[in-house]
This record gives sequence, C-alpha cells and structure tokens, in this order.
Amino acid sequence: MITSAVPQHFFSPLTLSLPQEAQITLPPHTILYKQGEPVTHLFFILSGIVKLTHTPSSGNARLVHLAGAGDALGFGDLVTGSHQYTATIAEPLQAYRISKETLLHPAKLSPSTRYSLFFQLERQFSSLEQQLKYLFIAPAPKRIAQILRMLYLRFGMDPEGFLRPPLTRDELAQLCRISRRTLFRVLHQWEEAGWVLRKGSRLRILNWTALLQQ
Repeated sequence: MITSAVPQHFFSPLTLSLPQEAQITLPPHTILYKQGEPVTHLFFILSGIVKLTHTPSSGNARLVHLAGAGDALGFGDLVTGSHQYTATIAEPLQAYRISKETLLHPAKLSPSTRYSLFFQLERQFSSLEQQLKYLFIAPAPKRIAQILRMLYLRFGMDPEGFLRPPLTRDELAQLCRISRRTLFRVLHQWEEAGWVLRKGSRLRILNWTALLQQ
C-alpha cells in the first residue's frame, strides 16, 4: 500500500506542543519497531521512506506498505497494543516520535494537535481504501502500472530518473499482491516494448501513457 502525500506543515501544531527532543533523525536500515513488540511510541514522518513488512507464522517477511512524509506510523496498532508490522527505514528519516501516553492523555496535546493527528489517520485509511480496487480486482498489468504510478506520485524519482525507493522484484511483487513470476513476465514485455528501463533493482518509466492504458 502507498498513501498519498501530505505537506510537512500539516504537522506544524506538533511543534507548538512537543519538546525539541521529540524530533528524531535516523539513518537507513534502522528498525523503528518490530512485529509483535508492544506499542510505546507513534511516529509522524517529516521526510524519508519507511518499509513496513509482515512475517506470517509460516513464511518469509513480505513488504505490505511504504510510508513517507506526512504519514503516521503505529496508530493502527493502538487497539491491539502490539505492532502488526516491522518498520525499517529505507531512506534517511526525520520524524516526530510521540509516546503512547502523551497521545492518549487529554492534557498533554492541544485540541488543534489532536485534531490534526486523527485527521491524518482518517486520510490514510481513505487512501488505502481507494487502492483496494487495484490490488484485488484489476488484472496484473493494470495493477502494476497503477502501483508504479502511485510510487511516482508519492516518492518521485532519483537524480537519474529512476523511481524511488529502489525495490527488489520480490518487494514490488509483494506490494502489487502478485507472484514474482507474473511481475517478471509483465516487466519483460514492457521492457521489450520500450516502455520501461530496468537497472538492477531500479526502474525508470519511459512511456507512462502506454503503461496507464493497460
């Protein structure tokens, strides 16, 4: 899943009610929290990209979501009290880290801050709901094209024109909810047609019009 972008100033009320140490900067490959751990903090991303993976009891970790600037991590886990996913930083992260107690305590957050946070949660659910039609109804080529478009709109391109962030074939297949074999077949057809260019785990789109007409 990929949520739509929210301007950084959306979280500006937080700067009015949180201490400076609530803002953190962390490098790639840092794990914010692991699946099954108790929820102690929530994270509100200012910049960077975070990969969320889920590991079933009998299987390997699967990429289920990419989060970026404007996203809130950990909200959905408050009900159960433990994290459903493992959150790993993919690109350098700047974020606000707020303890669960601060969020839930009425006296510790201003009404405007609380409104902003819960409005953000509603936005994320609406964005995810909009994507379900592509993940469970659309045929594989259309599904892949729409996910790539969402990646482009959400995270943009690197200086060489490749989509951000770099994803392995397994990760992209997991994000699209298709098999690795199906993804390879579709991407190979698109590359033969001159619509995409692959370079390792990086992908450059050469013909968006053709892709989105799938």
